[in-house]
Amino acid sequence: MTSPEPTRAASTGSVLHSLTALRGIAALVVFANHTALWFGHTRAGPVVYHLTAGATTALSFFFVLSGFVLTWSARPDDDLKSYYRRRFARVYPNHATTWLLTGLILVLAGHHVGALGAVLSLLLLQAWVPSRHIYFAMNTPSWSLSCELFFYALLPFLQPTLTRLAPRSRRRLMTVLVGATVVLALGCWLAPVGRPLDRAYLMYIFPPARLIEFCLGILLALEIRDRRWPRIPWRWAAATWVAAYLVVGLIASTFAAVAIAMVPNLLLVGATAQSDLETGDAPSVLRAQPLIRLGQASYAFYLVAGMLTILFRDQVNPHFPGSGPYQLALASGLLVATLIGAWALYEGVERPMERRLRPAHRLPVVLRDELPATPNTPP
Repeated sequence: MTSPEPTRAASTGSVLHSLTALRGIAALVVFANHTALWFGHTRAGPVVYHLTAGATTALSFFFVLSGFVLTWSARPDDDLKSYYRRRFARVYPNHATTWLLTGLILVLAGHHVGALGAVLSLLLLQAWVPSRHIYFAMNTPSWSLSCELFFYALLPFLQPTLTRLAPRSRRRLMTVLVGATVVLALGCWLAPVGRPLDRAYLMYIFPPARLIEFCLGILLALEIRDRRWPRIPWRWAAATWVAAYLVVGLIASTFAAVAIAMVPNLLLVGATAQSDLETGDAPSVLRAQPLIRLGQASYAFYLVAGMLTILFRDQVNPHFPGSGPYQLALASGLLVATLIGAWALYEGVERPMERRLRPAHRLPVVLRDELPATPNTPP
């Protein structure tokens, strides 16, 4: 098996291995959240839930990272057709494969598969409908791809506009966007619009609301490119992110997850990129090959995790005792199965289909956006 090219910016050739590794770590954080509910009836249930509920911060991380990466790897000579073709090649083969397999699992498990939800999920339009039966239809994590599709459609128009901003205006816009996120979170929390899930949809699922994080990622890439982003030691940025993760886990709120995680995610992505630019290929924990490989396959990982969670939940879990050790064994088994399935999807579908569908005259972009994994929707 040949190793993929290193993560690099199209214009500078700068290798950013550590961001790739962080994608893998974030995917594991979300995976832990997916399996936390299995411990609900055990003694460890409340502890496990609060330790993993902060995984909603990882979703914000992926949206910020997506805007950053697509801007950092942008090509000056790109055209609209080639761009959209690359986005399709990146996203759709894995999605269509897991959509079909998830449908088979649901049917064989005796679940009702709604036609509208299935069709909208296949078309990646499900996040626009405020019903959990629609936006969580089929392979649940794919709702975030619906947001990404919206971002991809707007990027060719957003990026030139944001690039033309003066540096001072760029900073002001970042401040406004962070403030708008906090205001939106408070508004969703206080607005009497029905059940908490309805309010969660407005803040957590609705694509225009998540566009703020994507735009902040674009602006962050421009700031680092122009060497205007403040130099923050990586360990402090990571500590800030961990603190936000723990706070969100204690609050266990969709609104808190987005508002609290916004700045820590910007700091973490920025500090990681700056560290790689300064140190190059110097050895570090985040440049370990296993983490880099996991990061490269993290898109396949989170889609396979969503699909196999249904299978384990319905077909395996009912046969296990409800004790903590057995649930831990079950979660470990799911992790192993997910890693194997993700490797098969990455090597058997993602890479060959992306090579086939990409514009022939383009070299592969290895600093690719990573699509966010989806934690359990908090209360």
